[in-house]
Amino acid sequence: STATLYSLGQAYLSKGSLDDAMAQFEKIIKLAPGEYGGYYGMGQTYYRAEEYEKAIEQFNKVIDLKEDFSYARLDLGYALVDLGRVDEAYEQANILQDKDPSLAVTLNNYIYQTAKPEFLVAYSDTGFNTTLGPKTALSVLASYLASPNASEEFTMKFIFNKTMDIASVENSYNWRITRATTQIKGGPYNWGMPIPSSEINISLFPVRVNYDFQSNTAVVTFRLTQNDLGNGTLDPSHIVFQFLGQDANGNKMNPSADQYSGLSKIV
Repeated sequence: STATLYSLGQAYLSKGSLDDAMAQFEKIIKLAPGEYGGYYGMGQTYYRAEEYEKAIEQFNKVIDLKEDFSYARLDLGYALVDLGRVDEAYEQANILQDKDPSLAVTLNNYIYQTAKPEFLVAYSDTGFNTTLGPKTALSVLASYLASPNASEEFTMKFIFNKTMDIASVENSYNWRITRATTQIKGGPYNWGMPIPSSEINISLFPVRVNYDFQSNTAVVTFRLTQNDLGNGTLDPSHIVFQFLGQDANGNKMNPSADQYSGLSKIV
């Protein structure tokens, strides 16, 4: 009977005998291709083998055969998250909210714990205007910087989409402050034109970083120093801020949302 084969397959699966489990589920599909159990077991087995694309294919077959089988949507959500397809996983969680709220909570918790963190918003409220372009005089950013060799601290604030690891965020060496290159969306520093001799340099690492876990906000403090002639310039719109640390669950940043500049925004 297919029920006996399914139970045997689940027993093999529970002890980690994936090949034996797969053999039982394949038998079910040959005997009863219109039943969902064989496909569901195959999806579970592929998931255990970390073959997430194949697992997704099987879970979708289950849903096609039995649309109200909520556990297939839960497992489908797990596989989507593990592939980094978080938006699709949230779609399954939203469907489960109507069908089985408790499973929706389970999936949402898994998404939150497993998904890579991202920048949600980045901005400065201390005068570092990231809309200003090439050859911006430092004195435009702060009048005090009109004096030769003067220094001024500025901050950038970054709001994350989830709770971060405090030690990781406040470690200045997990941050990078660089000039945009041709690979960065928004164009290269100084629009790729020769950099003038008046251009100043910014330290690769910030002076300090403070993290507020209640608002998931990092305040990144960096320093600008005027040159000897007092005519220093900068291209604020192409200064790139990047975070390479992790969230409270040890997940590294999503590489598609771990950088910010005035023109690229969050990338």
